Amino acid sequence: MALRRIAYSDLGLLQRDEVVHYDKVTNKWTLNKSYLETLYLAMQKAGADLQRILPYGVYEQHPYKMRSQFAPYTLVPSSSSPYGEAFQLLTFNTYYFPIVKNVVEIAKKYGIQTMFCLANGCEYSGGYRVWSPWYTNVNGIQSVYDKQAWPIFKTFAVRSIKELTPYGTIFSWGNEMNNLGFPDLAEAAIFPLIRNGTLLPKDCTYGATAKTAQYVNGEYLSTNCVQDTMKKNVEIVFGLPAKLAIWREVHGIGDAGWPKVPNLLDQVLTWWGSHTNFHIAVSDDGTYGGLSKCDFAFYSGKKKTRPSAQQWAAMVEVAKTQKCHLIFEHTPKNTSNLACQVATIREMYKALYGHYKA
Repeated sequence: MALRRIAYSDLGLLQRDEVVHYDKVTNKWTLNKSYLETLYLAMQKAGADLQRILPYGVYEQHPYKMRSQFAPYTLVPSSSSPYGEAFQLLTFNTYYFPIVKNVVEIAKKYGIQTMFCLANGCEYSGGYRVWSPWYTNVNGIQSVYDKQAWPIFKTFAVRSIKELTPYGTIFSWGNEMNNLGFPDLAEAAIFPLIRNGTLLPKDCTYGATAKTAQYVNGEYLSTNCVQDTMKKNVEIVFGLPAKLAIWREVHGIGDAGWPKVPNLLDQVLTWWGSHTNFHIAVSDDGTYGGLSKCDFAFYSGKKKTRPSAQQWAAMVEVAKTQKCHLIFEHTPKNTSNLACQVATIREMYKALYGHYKA
């Protein structure tokens, strides 16, 4: 039987002050467990059984400059940093993994498995990148794609897998890692972990996302994107079963114009939906033209809106009869409106199973 899962993925969970809080007086980070208990109980009741989270986020306010950045790595004085401190990528913070383990442990308590992203390809844009350990550091690295970053990234991956696997965590190789340098990074830092059994193909995603294809005369033309390269490389090194076992992430479904064909969901279901051994994770991450009345945010004066609960239900209805394995992932824009998010997950569950979760 084909696997069906519903994910509520608050990607930036580990960046918001109401979740992970920095106290300037004590110079310590604390986790708001009560917030997580409320969140995961609500999502369990609504019907979610999975979450995907980033290892940290760089998009919130930083009232204490670099000290406000929750991150795996320690801060050290740096004359080249605009804020007088930079990350030392060879030393882990003692607070980091205990807090992350607490998060995935609480989620597990409510039947929600965690998919942990090992990196984030979106953190290098604009002014956000100054907060990234992969940009502001004393190691001479400007992004995780730099060759000198590869062994450091591998060390973080190994440590993350060791710390989080006991809680049933699975791993995304990264979030939207669509840079042309990603296949080389993966071959250097991730492939060895598959080769030695540290990371199992069935327990991870490619990290790079599928690309919208041209639609000509009623057919979707083939693409040549980073995810395509990753799939080809995995098949060459590990064989076809490994290639098919790894989840293919598809971001941006339900965007403006849906359900008019062509659209991204129709594209990937046309390509892969009839294959019983394909694993596809369809997500509204990156969808800004949805119709939700309660799940939106403004960036630089522009409104970015996720699909409504009704749109999500319709997409689940379209996809659920396919033979492939599917994850339906909702990534919220308005995390402060829990009722809005619960309503979306509830409608996704009802569309999938024919009734609301009891």
